Amino acid sequence: MELQLPLLAIFAYFLGSIPIGKIISNRVAGLDITGIGSRNIGATNVSRVVGIKWGIVTLLLDMCKGLIPILILRSVSNDQAAIFLWTALVGIASIAGHQFSVFLNFKGGKGVATALGVYIAVSPVAVLVALAVFISVVLLSNFISLGSITAALCLPIVIYLLGKPCPLVIASIAIAAMILARHHSNINRLLKGKEAKWRNGRGQERSSSNLSSSSSE
Repeated sequence: MELQLPLLAIFAYFLGSIPIGKIISNRVAGLDITGIGSRNIGATNVSRVVGIKWGIVTLLLDMCKGLIPILILRSVSNDQAAIFLWTALVGIASIAGHQFSVFLNFKGGKGVATALGVYIAVSPVAVLVALAVFISVVLLSNFISLGSITAALCLPIVIYLLGKPCPLVIASIAIAAMILARHHSNINRLLKGKEAKWRNGRGQERSSSNLSSSSSE
């Protein structure tokens, strides 16, 4: 058991590293998503460049990268005292893999969908609250990135208010910081009024093709 858990964290990193959006865009449209649109491998850029259907597929598979390792963890460990700590470590490893993929020279996406998979395993209630926040912010602002940032920041608060164990609260703060750091360029563009809006989708993406990362994922 002592060996299984560290190996699971390593597995979570490598699973998180699989660039689903890049693979899908290449197989479906013969495109390298890392050089088109926002150049991001996440669901938002895939949906804009390849199509909404494939964006949804990317979203679901990226979520699985965060969910599956934690489900495996629960199947191999019955130690309730240790399982919260390892859930935190495995979840962070999955997100780190997506953000710093070994298959993309340690570059990657924003980690929002993979974090969502982690939170589904940790607290479905927190996910519902964050989803409500995300949808509300996007509808009001028309910015996917702002919705993602706001939802990521609210999750540690919700996790704490739900009385989750300390390792999960600390992990949620770390995850929020990781997602916020990966959105630094989006934050700069939001402050300058240059961020691409979601409902203008493809037209905005063409005009923003030289931007390094306009999407949330």
